[in-house]
Amino acid sequence: TAIDEATHFRDWGGNTMVEVTSIGLKRDPVAIRQVSYAVGLNIVMGTGWYQKAYHPSDMDRRTVEDLTDEIVRDITVGVGNTGIRSGIIGEVGVEGNPLTVNEIKSIRAAARASRATGAAISFHRGGKGRERIEVLGVVSEEGADLTRTIMGHSDWIAGDIPLIVELLKLGVYIQFDLLGRVSAPMSFKPYPDEMVNPRDFASTALVAEAIPQLIELGYEDQILLSQDVCNKDQLKCCGGTGYSFILEKFLPRLRSIGVAENTINKFMVENPKRVLTFPFNL
Repeated sequence: TAIDEATHFRDWGGNTMVEVTSIGLKRDPVAIRQVSYAVGLNIVMGTGWYQKAYHPSDMDRRTVEDLTDEIVRDITVGVGNTGIRSGIIGEVGVEGNPLTVNEIKSIRAAARASRATGAAISFHRGGKGRERIEVLGVVSEEGADLTRTIMGHSDWIAGDIPLIVELLKLGVYIQFDLLGRVSAPMSFKPYPDEMVNPRDFASTALVAEAIPQLIELGYEDQILLSQDVCNKDQLKCCGGTGYSFILEKFLPRLRSIGVAENTINKFMVENPKRVLTFPFNL
């Protein structure tokens, strides 16, 4: 099934997937490699720790140094005895509200590993509301490069342009990665800490409205687009939009509202290439 679904992406012109199933989420390096070879795709595998519900049972006792060493090993040596190396730190889970001690440890470990290896960090959400600023402050304290930091699930704040701009001014990438999700909500319940809940509202349309505003403000080099396919009901075989929604539907929508082809190329090629390329050899 994974091969079939990834083939849709390839057939629509896709070349590379970023697969950020991190430690604790049943990451399977050998299966990822099998899909890569079978479909003919580059697949960049993640590392680090997801949100607190998926932390290891001994997370309270583990140190930042210990967590850092495991991430660095995944990147420089490989996962377990597979020899298959991670190419990005993430999806690093940060739910916040409030930020917990273990979340802060995970953030610090990701930042230290990024500084040591040059690998980019991709955050799951990065906290609620302005907690995102606090999270980036921790990353900066550890000496990591904010221009190699990705704030994922920014669809949640697509209606809050001032907050997005505040984040962009720090040098990070804003990633709209919940695009193309299908749901049929019976009511709309806005969240007090976010501008929109993507599961209750047409957030893809909101992102399409936000992107031209961010381009006008000069931030087209810091925008990433993705789909966060993580549930079976998102697969085409199960009635979802699969891995090719952006190529099939979202990019045509951007073109129809006047987004230039060279800007779309930045979103789909240049920006991800820049952030995924290691700045030095390991």
